[in-house]
Order: sequence, then structure tokens, then C-alpha cells
Amino acid sequence: MIARQARGGIRPRLFQNHLQPAASKFILHFQAPFRLASASFDATVRLWDTEIGVCANTLRNHTKKVYTIAFSPDGTMLASGSLGGQLNIWSVSTGDLIRTFNHGSADIFEVAWNAKGNRLAATSTNAVSLIDIQMM
Repeated sequence: MIARQARGGIRPRLFQNHLQPAASKFILHFQAPFRLASASFDATVRLWDTEIGVCANTLRNHTKKVYTIAFSPDGTMLASGSLGGQLNIWSVSTGDLIRTFNHGSADIFEVAWNAKGNRLAATSTNAVSLIDIQMM
């Protein structure tokens, strides 16, 4: 993936390091510091340093292809959902796994935070789940 820096001139950066195609999703959090995350079919999520274009952290806990990711509104957490029904919530600053939810065998295709960042929705092949983050 090639991204262009928005500040300090336009300079292309190449972000690559996944073992399999990172075809599922790339997202950018626009509050400083700018954060880029990518989900991959290699069962990892990567957080990128957008200043120098290198992988800052590889998040490993999924056992199947990661299909979707979403930053919390304040950029402190990242949710990731994978085939096989695994939903992980990560700390963006440390890369630590905060919590894992398993949705059985239902593949997770999308995750989304509400505007306050206290609830997370996950859509799967057969349901929509709503998680109250404050109760974790």
C-alpha cells in the first residue's frame, strides 16, 4: 500500500510487511499522531509509523484471516474481527491485547465504534453483536 503524507509536503510511503495479502482493510486515524492500521489474511494486524513508513507493532492473537479493523474515536483502542468469529480489542499505544470475544464459528465482517467510544458493534454471518466497552 502506498500512502501520502498530508503534512510537510506530499511524499509517498510504501507500507509492506504482511506475509499474505493485506486485502481486507487499511484504516487511518487522523488525530495526531497519525496512525495507520492494516488487517491481513496472514491473521495479523499491523500498526504503522506513518512518519518513517515502518511497522511499529504486529498484533498477533487471531487464528484465521483478519477481515476488519476499526480505531476507537479517540484512537486509543483498535478492534479487529476475523473469520471464525474472533473479535479482539487492542491498546494502540502498547499493542497489548485488552480483551477477546468469540462469536462461535460466525465470521466477523465489520466492526464499528459508536461516537463516544463506549460501545462496539460487530456484524457476523448470522448476527449483529453490541459490546458495552465500559463493562469490560
